[in-house]
Amino acid sequence: NRYIKQEVKKIIKHFIDKEIMTCSIKELSISSMTRWKKEFGWNETAILTDFQKETLEKSWDIFLRNIKFCNENKLIPIVVIPPFNKYLKEVMPKEILDECLWCYIERMYKMGIKVVNFWEDEELEDEKYYRTPICLNEDGKKVFNFRLINEI
Repeated sequence: NRYIKQEVKKIIKHFIDKEIMTCSIKELSISSMTRWKKEFGWNETAILTDFQKETLEKSWDIFLRNIKFCNENKLIPIVVIPPFNKYLKEVMPKEILDECLWCYIERMYKMGIKVVNFWEDEELEDEKYYRTPICLNEDGKKVFNFRLINEI
């Protein structure tokens, strides 16, 4: 069974890598957003459902418990907002980002939590640093890690 699973994974990875190599990051970004919209049940407009809002609040509660744990154990929590390629950022619904990300980031700032934000990093938006719309390639990882270490 283990060997069959390994072979299946290898074949799937081969097809995914082949798709990635034949498509540009721009095409993959648009395709990714289309799949995300379908996954979240969004048609023309992206609107959070009550269930999705409830899930966000549950995630926030888990986050707060982790912050409490850090504080109790004298650990310094650092939240990192990773870079995104420019094409993906162009197709992401801004209202959803405000509701799902930026309002929570604002709460973190108010709580005094260190946030390292690479969202507006123009260099790391460049498609030359991406293997997929959200995964950095080896060069991108090196630049990101170097910059993250300097920020921390």
